[in-house]
Amino acid sequence: MNPAFKDGDLVAVDASLNDTDKLNGKVIVASHRKHGLLLESFRKSRRNANAGVGKSGIYGPLVLGKGRDWRILGKVLWLLRQMP
Repeated sequence: MNPAFKDGDLVAVDASLNDTDKLNGKVIVASHRKHGLLLESFRKSRRNANAGVGKSGIYGPLVLGKGRDWRILGKVLWLLRQMP
């Protein structure tokens, strides 16, 4: 499977758009204390109001909220990629 995002891609992120209710199904940038930044399509969990999962599921659920490891930095507005 070819990744949607590649090393070297540039993205514009709107940091004012970080409400999980409005980000369901949108591409977001999330930050983790140990893992760094994650660019994922966000899907809000039905079980937990403060959790979401990325499409790849590499890190499992993104548990959000005060004192949690994951934090949404914002919604990706556009992506710029250099042609080969």
